[in-house]
Amino acid sequence: MLAELIELHGRYWRSRGKLGVFHEQSMRGFHTHLVSRDEADKSIALFRVRAGLQTIAILYGFRHRGRFYAYQSGFHYDHDNRKRPG
Repeated sequence: MLAELIELHGRYWRSRGKLGVFHEQSMRGFHTHLVSRDEADKSIALFRVRAGLQTIAILYGFRHRGRFYAYQSGFHYDHDNRKRPG
């Protein structure tokens, strides 16, 4: 799910001529390692929102003391504003 979030996030920023937060391999590697090591602690949360088989959003954040803190997101944007998430 993290790889899909990275792709959605990057696609959004590239469409605006900019680099997303995951453009450097070191950032992708850091977060891949972080997520893979979290199985016991469960302090990292990844949420996927789908419409049928289409992923329209992935949210990535951290759980701490009963709260969720959003870190990054990836959305599937469409040219038709009626189909845009949010």
